[in-house]
Amino acid sequence: MATRAVVLSGPSPIVRDHTPTTALDAGEIVVIAGVVGLCMSEIKANKTGSLLLGNQTVRAKLASIKASTSFTDHDKVYWDSTNEEFTTASGDGDYCGLADGTGSDTAGLDILWNYPEPA
Repeated sequence: MATRAVVLSGPSPIVRDHTPTTALDAGEIVVIAGVVGLCMSEIKANKTGSLLLGNQTVRAKLASIKASTSFTDHDKVYWDSTNEEFTTASGDGDYCGLADGTGSDTAGLDILWNYPEPA
């Protein structure tokens, strides 16, 4: 797997323990029961590590943003596990937060990670 995003800033992160069956690199995305987590540091196979669940701003890697996709401030952002990319299409993945400012596959994207989804 590849690094898909990095943590930029925020107050106390909301995390949960996770014990993967295969090793995970920092920045990898994991979806558990529809909740999108970001691996905060390397987690070895069958060892417990932390997944970021919220309360942080995360920067998506350019290669992880769906091609030709633009985001406006506070657009809903979804993680498409099949194609391993961030998208604006709710039918393509699981909700992972709101765009923090504008973004695109060429300019980058900051995400308010798992910010409560607006109606």
